Amino acid sequence: MDSLEREIVPDNWYMYAVYESSEDNSILIEGVEEFLENWKDTMYGFISISYDSREMVGLISRPVGWLRYREHYDSEWSHHSVNPDYNGPEDAMTQCYSPNAGYQKYPTSFAYPLLTLVQALHYFAQSGERPSFVVWKEN
Repeated sequence: MDSLEREIVPDNWYMYAVYESSEDNSILIEGVEEFLENWKDTMYGFISISYDSREMVGLISRPVGWLRYREHYDSEWSHHSVNPDYNGPEDAMTQCYSPNAGYQKYPTSFAYPLLTLVQALHYFAQSGERPSFVVWKEN
């Protein structure tokens, strides 16, 4: 089943998108590109990509974002990104916004620059696999 779900909240502070495909990953690739084109003027972003039963989520808080991954959309999140190049305070937190949980804070050490996040989302949309250029930590 291929589907798209989008919501752009007024005042350009938040954008939410869900893309699912089990038959044609071109809808996922187009969805990622559409999200990135429309997201560039917002503060927070949430993008969920489901490829068959696997799911990757990007939580964006300018100028960084972090990733979550799970093998099956009915399971718990199994992995999250960790940036080995992060050299800031260990206790630093970054605020993100999720449609299900609202505002949340996550360790800034989970976050990558947006270019890496974009590349990871594209990779997943094309292959359905976790990108190896992102360091993943099991939850």
